[in-house]
Amino acid sequence: MPRYKGRFKDTCPATADARPEEKKLQMANDSKSSTIPLKRSASPLNSNRQRPQNEQDDDEKIPAYNAESEPQPLLPMYHPEVAEIERAGVNLIEKFEDFLTKHSYQGEEAQYFLQFLNSYRKPSFEYSQIRFVLIGRSGVGKSSLLNTLLGYEGLSVYQQKLTVIKGAGGKSVTYVIQEYHYATPNQLAPLQAEVEFYPRSVWKEKVIKHIGDFWIFLQKRGKRASNTNCTMEEEIVEVELEESDDEEEEADDDKMDEINKLANTAVAVFCALFQNHPEFSTRNAAWRFLETINSKDDPIVTQKLLGWTEDIHAEIFQNKAIDMTKTFGAAHAAQLNGDIRPFISNVENPGIKGTKLRCCLWPFVKAVRYSLSSRALEPGNIIVDCPGVTDIDLSRVDETRRIIHSSQVTIVVDNVDRAASNDIVYRQLEEAFRRRRSGSVIMVCTKTDIVSDNDEGIEYTLEEQKDLDRVRNSILEIRKSTKRLRKDLIRAFDEGDNEKARSININIILNDQEERKQQRSELEFQVIARNRGVSRAIQEGYRQRTQDPEELPVFCLSNAEYVKHMRGYPAYDPPKLSLEATGVPQFRGHIYGRPGEGKFATLEYWDTTLLSTALNRMDMLAKISRLERKEKILKSCQQARQDARAVVKEKFDGFGVNPFGTIVKKMGKDENKYIQKAEEKCLEKSNMAPQSYGAFMRHDGTYETKKVPAQNWNEEFLVVVRKEMDKIFELVHGRSCHGLQVQITEGISVIMTGLAKILQEDPSAKLGFSGAGEAFQVYLENRTDEIKQQCITMENCLKSYVRDVHVKTTTDGPDNYFTIEMKKVYDKVNKIRKPRKGRGKGLSLHSHRSATFTAAVCKRNGGPFYELRNHVHVDLDAANTKCRKELVNDVDGLFAEIEGDARRALSSKHEETPQRSEWVSEVVSLVEEGRSVILDIKRRLAICKGETKDL
Repeated sequence: MPRYKGRFKDTCPATADARPEEKKLQMANDSKSSTIPLKRSASPLNSNRQRPQNEQDDDEKIPAYNAESEPQPLLPMYHPEVAEIERAGVNLIEKFEDFLTKHSYQGEEAQYFLQFLNSYRKPSFEYSQIRFVLIGRSGVGKSSLLNTLLGYEGLSVYQQKLTVIKGAGGKSVTYVIQEYHYATPNQLAPLQAEVEFYPRSVWKEKVIKHIGDFWIFLQKRGKRASNTNCTMEEEIVEVELEESDDEEEEADDDKMDEINKLANTAVAVFCALFQNHPEFSTRNAAWRFLETINSKDDPIVTQKLLGWTEDIHAEIFQNKAIDMTKTFGAAHAAQLNGDIRPFISNVENPGIKGTKLRCCLWPFVKAVRYSLSSRALEPGNIIVDCPGVTDIDLSRVDETRRIIHSSQVTIVVDNVDRAASNDIVYRQLEEAFRRRRSGSVIMVCTKTDIVSDNDEGIEYTLEEQKDLDRVRNSILEIRKSTKRLRKDLIRAFDEGDNEKARSININIILNDQEERKQQRSELEFQVIARNRGVSRAIQEGYRQRTQDPEELPVFCLSNAEYVKHMRGYPAYDPPKLSLEATGVPQFRGHIYGRPGEGKFATLEYWDTTLLSTALNRMDMLAKISRLERKEKILKSCQQARQDARAVVKEKFDGFGVNPFGTIVKKMGKDENKYIQKAEEKCLEKSNMAPQSYGAFMRHDGTYETKKVPAQNWNEEFLVVVRKEMDKIFELVHGRSCHGLQVQITEGISVIMTGLAKILQEDPSAKLGFSGAGEAFQVYLENRTDEIKQQCITMENCLKSYVRDVHVKTTTDGPDNYFTIEMKKVYDKVNKIRKPRKGRGKGLSLHSHRSATFTAAVCKRNGGPFYELRNHVHVDLDAANTKCRKELVNDVDGLFAEIEGDARRALSSKHEETPQRSEWVSEVVSLVEEGRSVILDIKRRLAICKGETKDL
């Protein structure tokens, strides 16, 4: 594609659009014929004509795009030098290990050195791993986004290829959580998928539940179709299901709709699992069979379906009761897709590889985990694709919500044409921000290649408008020229001048090529401008709703056009958008680079602090000889160890009082404010139609009806809590946790300094340390750096707990505090039944329910807001205790090593043989060489940071 004012990088070869002028297209006719076989009644440009073979051979083919060729993110971790720097550190350790292993002296010290060097062998990047979760409406392109992001066409399933459950609630193409991991070294195939099943007991529970759901549907449908008196059994069902008040005449449409969804889900599940049986070979057959159920736990039907379930389990696991996974491998994405599809969705003519089963097993599958090589996964990223949270299977909905809540980054996906004005999108962005705060949300807009003809909603810069007008004028001129040429072509045919017709036809074809080229230019102008406007609108809407100081990353992508680059294409027919204009490489680079900051910090700490500690530890241990007076040194080490524990405990005790205790006190003080707002909200909700009110009760406050838009009552009740507590939690997370870390670090640093001073000034140390006093001081300085890193790790851990408590306090979620307490309220209200005649006269069911709900929500002692504070108190106290214990153990362990090193060195009973003296001398020499290597590593790390920062 051409470069427009520097907007696009020249990511495609120039030949993609510009073919040599001398390479003219020939007429598509037989080489021996001198005439052009075109009918007058048809268009002069017959689209069915074949291109000449000699020209087809000459056509250049642009090769498939390789994502591995993409440039590294401009971050220190991805600097070209980093791999060599890491290798230099590994080589340093290996050099010492080689020396210690091959040297003739193999005393106790040598073995001890080898033992502790093993723990310094390489940096651990496990804490840099990031879990991304994709969420978005069905049909917005999540599956195609996964395919392009991972670089495997056909790996994830497109909606148009699958059957969606009819009437079962939700529109998910796949019904199972899918996780994508980087390939492991020991996997046997390039692409691998592990299917995790629910336990065998859950299989049975699900089958029994669906039978019961369909029985309830039959009873409700029967009551509606008949005005006859109910049997006792039907009366029980009526008491359980009836929602209408005495004064209400309209039918309970909302509840009947819910019952219909449950029944349709039961049919869909059974048709998926048992489609090889005549009873469920078709949907109609399934309905006919299930209509024979005569009780909620019909023994005949239940026994039959559970028997089939056992047969499936036996065929899958070959009677291995413990096994809950099945693994598939493949060389190609399409092959793996074919093997996995019956486990995640409905497919026609399914077959389970390695078995005789002909069914779809997604109702029994908990998750599928893929392992594959992909640039997007290479840093250790995990990408999760979740089914919709509107699934009628509430257990699966809860699992999906837990996955979403446990992920570090949420990627919200929607169509570019409606994302900026879609309230659902902003709600998803806001909820994602509440879960993890700044830096935890990404917005992806798809289908950018689809642009309206009238430029509706697109704003161009003056320069863009000029260039676009020029392109459009060029298109008009080309079309005028083509129109004239078509007339000339028809005239040439009428005159029988085939040579002239051939020449005109070549010009028409060249015009068509140029027009398509200009149309691609026009489209790119439109796409760029529209993407820019959409991105700004979404970022502004996000900022207003969340007050997030960080800018929201927004990526606008065309997966359809990127796939063409993935496949490769003929030079004369390039994709409508250039590679960069598709947006996919930029998005993948962002995902690839996210773990970079944490990984570089880990590498820097290992290369500079831990390796220095290892060298100084060996230097100190090698230099120290036996002392006659050692007690003072050892007692000093023991006292420092006790003092360090005391510092940690003291600071954490103070942190438990303030700010943690202050948070709990404020929530207790604000409880009346919460309840006052809740009373207003309860009154507002009580004015809702009784049927809709009942539906919200049954769905724990999160629902939508035909007349009432989607609502989440728990979130609405928590608005006032967020208003009061968000700033306080942010202050604790951002400032208080760091302050605690600094206090502990400084306190322990003082202890370390005092210990080093005692060792240097002690006469016995001076007598016994041959240059070892200085070695021990350097050793302690490195140990101080380790203490600082332990304190930083504690700070991050404590921040994580604070964020977790913050989210659980102020948002709705399956394991969140307010949600847990409100579940008790909804359950209590749902137990209320319509009074029988003569009982409770004058009080309608709706009035009874709304009054009970209001009283329960607004209860001052023991109500949801009271218990909310208790949850916060318990979990903050637990977080404080856990972080304190972990840091005490870490610090104590480090001081124990210091004490042990001193004791080992000072109590050494070896004889100073020439062999050992030579060994000590060589160790000291190697340490000095190693320090030079570490200085060089520090210098190179600084260069990496400086160069990438400058870029």
